[in-house]
Amino acid sequence: SKISDDEIIITDISEKSGLKNRTITMKINEKEVSLKLSKDNTSFDESLVYQINRVLEENNSEKMLYYADQIVTAYCDSTSSGAGTDVSLCGSNPASYPYYVSREITSTEQGIDLSDENSFRSFIKNENENDYDYGCKYYRWKNSIKSTEINKNLKSMGYSEIGNVKSIRINNRVSGGAVNNITICGSKADVNLSSEGEIRKVFNLPSAFFIVDSSGQGSEKTFTFTGGGYGHGIGMSQNAVKKMADNGMDYISILNFFYAGTSVF
Repeated sequence: SKISDDEIIITDISEKSGLKNRTITMKINEKEVSLKLSKDNTSFDESLVYQINRVLEENNSEKMLYYADQIVTAYCDSTSSGAGTDVSLCGSNPASYPYYVSREITSTEQGIDLSDENSFRSFIKNENENDYDYGCKYYRWKNSIKSTEINKNLKSMGYSEIGNVKSIRINNRVSGGAVNNITICGSKADVNLSSEGEIRKVFNLPSAFFIVDSSGQGSEKTFTFTGGGYGHGIGMSQNAVKKMADNGMDYISILNFFYAGTSVF
């Protein structure tokens, strides 16, 4: 892949994965640099774009990503479901980060209201070849978990025993379709979770872009999650960027796609 303009040329992008970390190596203006990220790169601190900006700054480049006169706090994740969301997912005020907007990560946007349960269910149960992450490992996934394991995970997170899980109720989807509030209804008690991180942890999910169905009864009741994406879904999808670059999109267009209203200068 090659991403360039008149002054900045990024080439020879390669990746190596270890047990805990991933290392992305590239050349920026013919100087080789290595960027270390967590295994799934879901940590905001380890944003690929943030690190590229830092490397460019250290190499005396005048090019940075700005919104108005402020350097952008650039978040990214591994893979999208074909949609991204804004910072309301993590409890932040979208007005404080206006360059993060919920949108379909595809070459043919359809204007779907993914905060609507029925619309999202239809979206996540289908695949779109025009989505930039189409064909990637976590573009679509399924995960099943039994009532007993949900209780075990809740206990490890500091919650009390709730008995057999009777149902899981989705209370809210943010713009873009990710879930940030659920109620787990048990035979002894109910638990409400209002954190994207906790929701993913209790059900062992790659992302919060999911629907849930159930089968069986009692302690053997099984909940099946059908979802897409790997990571929080805010900002840039690394796999989508690779597809965009392979398709010939220049890096300015890529940045403007994921960070609306920004400029590079």
